Amino acid sequence: MDLEALRAELAAAGYELRYREDGWVECLMLGDGESYVGQGRCRDTALMAAVERACPSTLARRALSELVGKRPQPVVALRSEEPELKPVTRLKEPSGPPPLVLREVPARPDLARALDDLWLLDERIRDSKEELGLSSPERQRLAILSWICEARAHTDLFPNEARIREQVACISRKLTEVGKGYWPGSVTALQLQMSPRDLPRPLLGGNASTWGRAAELSERALSTLEHGDERRGFDPYGWADATKIDPVPADANALLDGLVAQLEAKGGGLDRSAEAKDADSRPEPEEFLRWVRLLRWLRVTPIDADRWGKAAGRLRWWASRKDPRLLQAVRELEPAYSPPVPWAEYFAEIPTAACCQVGLPASLLAEVQPKIAQRRVLLATFRRDPELLGRLQGALTGATLEWRVIEPARISDLTRTITERGTDVVLGALGLQSQAVDQALARACRSAGVPYVRVNWGRPLVCVRGLALKLAGRVHPLRCGTEEDPTRLAVAQRDAP
Repeated sequence: MDLEALRAELAAAGYELRYREDGWVECLMLGDGESYVGQGRCRDTALMAAVERACPSTLARRALSELVGKRPQPVVALRSEEPELKPVTRLKEPSGPPPLVLREVPARPDLARALDDLWLLDERIRDSKEELGLSSPERQRLAILSWICEARAHTDLFPNEARIREQVACISRKLTEVGKGYWPGSVTALQLQMSPRDLPRPLLGGNASTWGRAAELSERALSTLEHGDERRGFDPYGWADATKIDPVPADANALLDGLVAQLEAKGGGLDRSAEAKDADSRPEPEEFLRWVRLLRWLRVTPIDADRWGKAAGRLRWWASRKDPRLLQAVRELEPAYSPPVPWAEYFAEIPTAACCQVGLPASLLAEVQPKIAQRRVLLATFRRDPELLGRLQGALTGATLEWRVIEPARISDLTRTITERGTDVVLGALGLQSQAVDQALARACRSAGVPYVRVNWGRPLVCVRGLALKLAGRVHPLRCGTEEDPTRLAVAQRDAP
């Protein structure tokens, strides 16, 4: 759709467009007693989001598109400058008729900023990988989709810039490897020949004309999924069995090691993707069912989350082979399945312990607590959880923990808090969404010289391990033989105060 013709048509219909920028762009479309708000990474995408709210049905958008297509292209003078709206809670109604055309001159793309955006995205993928492994496959798929669309949006702005293409290709390779390990389902945006218009509309919830718009739609779809899971009583990772985990295995790491050994003996190493030849050695139904139940029982224990995610991916790969003998186990592998009894009752021979008795590794706490004592820690998140706050305060003994709920329209207030009020460490609990907020927090922390630790949903184990990585330049292994990525350690040592 021609956006200039669209603006002219809206102006002729009596609508006024107002914009506000604060890390991203908000477009307010005002009419006679009507108002619609859209958000996006630039004015064009914010406008299209507002139009989608004004025309919610496909039929209405099609009629608008046909109307705009018939409109002759106006000749207008460029506006030299348009005043920005100040961040206010309520906008005044327009006092007069809107101008015939509101046309903005887009800001010139900043190559240095785009390269930094890609670096921050690469960091986030690295920091979120373990938690991604614990998430439901549908969340994994949407997160990978939003990240690759976010990366490819920069190729729209700089189609001939080799450094942009190289970074996007690097991110694509990493996400492809993640997808091969966790096996959440196909992510078509990872295919080089795909265009935004080829992406599945039912998954995105709308049509995407650009990679930037595709990133916004996929992030919105992920947010919608998370809110839907919350209403259904699922846990923060999108699983329905949170109430059936307790009691937990007394030695979860040994059980995961044994399970992984069995999976690899049957289908090859988890560090490589499953291949068709592995189908020659399929598990027996009883064996496969035991693997599924044991893996789901181990999910919330202090284990290597990446190994757990790859083990779950291998089970999903076998499930995708459509073996009718495995139907019962495949059903129990679904995130929406919750067993009629606690998982422990299927494993009477395995010693158990109550969840409250399985604390964080003592050596990890001994390493982190002295470094965090007398320091001010800011936890930035989208919702308040007093129970989680209490558990974090117990883990971070000696630190002053402040909780800040993020309001997208007031993100600048939060970044000023980081840069002006003596915060020592920032924990970003953003889940797998909100790339714009993550970038704002990361840049504010960089400006203030404050360590920024991505902790996804704020699980105490993730917070303490993240602090160990940032403050000490290394991380305590959750099992013997764990090796950290040298690049990740180099970044942690660079960021350590």
